[in-house]
This record gives sequence, C-alpha cells and structure tokens, in this order.
Amino acid sequence: MDVFVVFDNVFVPEDRIFVKGNVEAANVWRQTAQPSFAMHQTLTKDIAKSEFVFGVALLLAESTGINEHFHVQSKLGEIGEIVQLLRNSVESMERHAEEYKNTGYLIPDYTAGSSAVSHFADLYQRAMEILMDLGGSGLVGVPAYEDLEADDPLGGDVKTYFRGKEMNARERIGVQKLARDLTISGFGRREELYERFHVGGPMRVKSNLYKGFPDKDGLKERAREHGLRTIDKLESD
Repeated sequence: MDVFVVFDNVFVPEDRIFVKGNVEAANVWRQTAQPSFAMHQTLTKDIAKSEFVFGVALLLAESTGINEHFHVQSKLGEIGEIVQLLRNSVESMERHAEEYKNTGYLIPDYTAGSSAVSHFADLYQRAMEILMDLGGSGLVGVPAYEDLEADDPLGGDVKTYFRGKEMNARERIGVQKLARDLTISGFGRREELYERFHVGGPMRVKSNLYKGFPDKDGLKERAREHGLRTIDKLESD
C-alpha cells in the first residue's frame, strides 16, 4: 500500500470478529483452492507486464538500429525468455489442473507455477537492467512533446535530431518516455520494489519452494544410486 492510516479511537465489536487467536483457523486457507488461483492470477499479471516490457524494449532497440547488433539481440532474447517461461508455466498449471475435493471444479496445479512466481522478482529486475542498457543516456534527456510544436529553431531541431533510424521524432520520444517511466522514474522504481515483494520476501518465497518441492526424496535417491554405481565402478576397475 502507498499510505498508512492511523485511527486513534477504534471500537471493534467482538461479535464481528471471525478469527481471534486461532492460528489453525487463520492458516486453513492454505488448504483451500485460493493459493492455486492466486498463483495463476499472479502469473497472468507477470505475463502481461513482461510482454509490455518486451514490446518497449523491441521498439527502443529498433528506434536507433541497435537491434542489428548480436549482443543487443542476445539481451532482447533474455526478455523473450522471460515471456516464454511465464507462458509455459501458466500452460503447465492448466494442463495439470485437478478436481478440487470432488466439487466438479478444476483448480490449476500450484506446483507447476510456483518456481516462475518465485523467480519473477529477479527476472523483472534483469529486464529493467536490459532496458536501461538499451536506452542509455537517452532515457534522461527526453524532450517534451511541446518542444516538437515550438517555433524554430527549437521545434525543427527536435524533429531533426531526435528522430530514430526509421521512426519520426514524436514516436521515438514516446518510446523513450515509456522506457524512462518503466526504469528510472519514481513510478518505475516503485514497480520494481513491488515485484520484489509481491508474493513475499524473496528469501522466504524461495525457502517455501524448497520446503514444498515435490519428490525431494526421489531426487536424492537417484543421486545416491548414481554415486554408488560410480563408486562400484571405480572399485571394480
């Protein structure tokens, strides 16, 4: 939230309290369908935001022609990876949906999306770094739209010197403003912080993923068997 509200004199009627001091009742929601749908909704939000960032990055690179360079294409590919990873995770959640407690209703598979949600805070930060690399100092010195309509020499200079490779000055300025808002503006930095803590503290989220990861015993057993086979082979040799 963006604000704090302090109430100096509050009356809370006891008969309106549903949960009071009952930890089990407070945590029972974890056993409902809510976490699965919240996970699906979060990934849907992540996809929409990542696709938008990718679009801005593509336009930003094309505006100056740097998209022709191999190292720039690699950076753009990183953002494309983020988009595709999120799309695949949502599809996996839906493909592995199961009926919820004999209700006839399907719920998305929570585990299939948990890793992508856990990783998105890092992925979004990386996408912002790439945008700043692509925009460079051009994200700081962006003219106002009003400058385009100013009398010459200002208006003419802006139209001439702020045009892109195959993009007029008005369109390129719009792309630069979008990239600036996403990366270095107060709004953009707030959004980056928002994504970092959207589903909880990053360390706690990853810790919960570790604790709830399915079939850890099976994975350990496979590794143990491989290690024993390696030892047996070395001894036989």
